[in-house]
Amino acid sequence: FVAKIEIATGKIVEKFGPTTGLPAVIAKRQANRGCEGLAFGDGGKLYAAVQSTLDISKNTALFTRLVEFDPATKTSKTYAYPLTPADWEDGKSGKAKLGDLVSLGNGRFITIEQRARSLGVVRVIVDQSDDRLGADVAADDAAK
Repeated sequence: FVAKIEIATGKIVEKFGPTTGLPAVIAKRQANRGCEGLAFGDGGKLYAAVQSTLDISKNTALFTRLVEFDPATKTSKTYAYPLTPADWEDGKSGKAKLGDLVSLGNGRFITIEQRARSLGVVRVIVDQSDDRLGADVAADDAAK
């Protein structure tokens, strides 16, 4: 959820969630795996990294999602964040965890991926995406 809070009183004045400003598909997230990384990007848009793949295909998914929320228009877009299942424990992309997100501007981000491997070893990968965000995948998500 995203909330707009009145600073003087601490009162929540607006709240956005799946189907109320945010993409409905993120309601299908894995239990206790919400949006782990938040960053403001170009034009005051808020970006949220969905921590892991969704339950709809958690162990075979080739991507998780990066949600763009525009507070001015109260609309959102969803972008694919690519994953390689072989990089994760047991080759299951459902084990993927994005830990943080930093906007570099112009559709570029730094993410932290926590990669669990056998014997409980966790590798932390810092990845800089040099590509601008690709196509909005919300239409594909709506079909699920």
